[in-house]
Amino acid sequence: ELGDRVALLPQVTYAKGDLKLSGTTTGCGVLLVEGNLEVTGAFDYAGLVVVGGNTTFRPGANAQILHGALATVATVVGEDVEIGGAATIQYSSSVLSTVGSRLSGLRLKSWTQR
Repeated sequence: ELGDRVALLPQVTYAKGDLKLSGTTTGCGVLLVEGNLEVTGAFDYAGLVVVGGNTTFRPGANAQILHGALATVATVVGEDVEIGGAATIQYSSSVLSTVGSRLSGLRLKSWTQR
């Protein structure tokens, strides 16, 4: 779980290295991926996604929706990445504002160094 998508209760999620999401993924908040992001299953996320590498959406028969914004250093790959197609990236200043205001009192809960 990457935050509560339905109630718009955000969390900050950090992935060191590459992140592959398959199956059903829902969430809300800020998703930070240091490496590449590959999404192959159903995806419904509200917030900001920041990717240090390539971003790949392969929806197949699954709906993939990002409400908010995607920032990537490299490229967005996949012929299914289109507005109105199986994968949708919908910019929403309202979602970004809600996530930002609900994370304003953010405190570090835990830390793991590797």
